[in-house]
Amino acid sequence: DPDNCPGATACFFGARLSTTRGHFIRAILEATGYELRAFLAQLEQLGCRADEVVALGGGARSALWMQLKADICQRALAVPHWAEATSTGAALLAAWGAGLVPRGEYPPSLRQGVVLYRPNPGTAGAYDGQYARYTALYQAVRPLF
Repeated sequence: DPDNCPGATACFFGARLSTTRGHFIRAILEATGYELRAFLAQLEQLGCRADEVVALGGGARSALWMQLKADICQRALAVPHWAEATSTGAALLAAWGAGLVPRGEYPPSLRQGVVLYRPNPGTAGAYDGQYARYTALYQAVRPLF
């Protein structure tokens, strides 16, 4: 079941005098990856495994962030070339519903120019321990929220 903690806020754990702005930024990027991993795990518990995740929006333009999420989630992240995600998605759902395109399939024009970020096995495995630490830390501080 999803964790419902509307009072939760961010915290930084383990900062030292040597911690730089870059470390804090990386921690924020990794935290979003860990939250995506938790969400994908919840979907999987419901019987909906997502082997590939489509990333949209401004953050999808960051190759570093997309690779980081692919490594953390151990899933491929696809970044399409089209910018109008809402209207493209609505058209695709309509095409599936009308039977013009087989359900779950994408027309070739939507698959062209897609950048695919695949998990790096060496890096992805290293994130397993960090994810366990992240979830343990959250459970430890959750009562304080």
